[in-house]
Amino acid sequence: ARGRAVSGWRDRAECIGTDPELFFPGRGDDTSAAKAICATCPVRAECLAYALDNDIKFGIFGGKSERERRRLRGGMRDRCRPLAPIDHGTTRGYLQHRRRHLEPCQACREAYIRRVVTDRQARKDDAA
Repeated sequence: ARGRAVSGWRDRAECIGTDPELFFPGRGDDTSAAKAICATCPVRAECLAYALDNDIKFGIFGGKSERERRRLRGGMRDRCRPLAPIDHGTTRGYLQHRRRHLEPCQACREAYIRRVVTDRQARKDDAA
C-alpha cells in the first residue's frame, strides 16, 4: 500500500524524465537548476515530506538540499507524527505551506487572499 502512495505523487513530479544527477549534486555544486524544477512542481510538498519522513540524507527533495532538510528536521525532532498532507486551496493550506518554508501554491494563495479581503470587509462593515 505504501509503495502505491509513493508512486502516485512521484508520477506527477516535474522531475520525471530529468537526469537524476541534477538532483544529487556533489559537495559545493550548484543546486539552482534542480531547485528551479522543484519550484514549479505540483507535488513539491509531498516530495519534501517523503524525504523528511524517511530521513533521506542526500539529494534535492521538495526543493530543499540535505542541509536545508537537516535544519527543518532540527525543529521537528520532538514530533512523533509525519507531516499531514497540505489542504490545497484553503487558508489552512496556505499556512501549512508557510510553516514548511514552502512557497504557497496558487490555489492556497488565492484562498488566503479571499480570506484577508473578507475579514477586512467585515471590519469595515462593523465600523460603519
